[in-house]
Amino acid sequence: MSQINSNGIQVGSSATATNNFSLTPDGAGNVTLARGNYGVTSQNILTVNNVGDTVFAGNVDASAGFTLGQTWQDVSASRTTGTTYYNTTGKSIVLYVNPITSSVTITAATIFVDNVLNFKSPYAVASSYFQPVITVIPNGSAYYWTTDQPPTSVTVYELR
Repeated sequence: MSQINSNGIQVGSSATATNNFSLTPDGAGNVTLARGNYGVTSQNILTVNNVGDTVFAGNVDASAGFTLGQTWQDVSASRTTGTTYYNTTGKSIVLYVNPITSSVTITAATIFVDNVLNFKSPYAVASSYFQPVITVIPNGSAYYWTTDQPPTSVTVYELR
């Protein structure tokens, strides 16, 4: 159930205030979204100001955002096909893997995240390359990749 009046909107009518949300304008062009009953806010979530900027409450760490401060790094020398690695960076990373082979047989590369097949490349039939694979690795996740033919070498980049 929603309650609307000239001072704002409350969404929810739970007896537990933190199960409800309120949207409250301040008369100066700003509006605040909060958890709690209208007029009895228990936790501000965000404010949209009069120029359209969104300001989050103090519980959001912008430095943990994806790609903020991250750069592509060549980690080929420290990565091996079939070996499990762990993302302990505190952020999600992007993994790019390009195995290279001298074989002319049909080949494919597969990435697993937390032991679940995450991405499998299309099969490549030309000599000396696989199709590269790329995926996002969440913070705290384990990951590895396999190939159906042994690669001659592997190029690995991580956005970390």
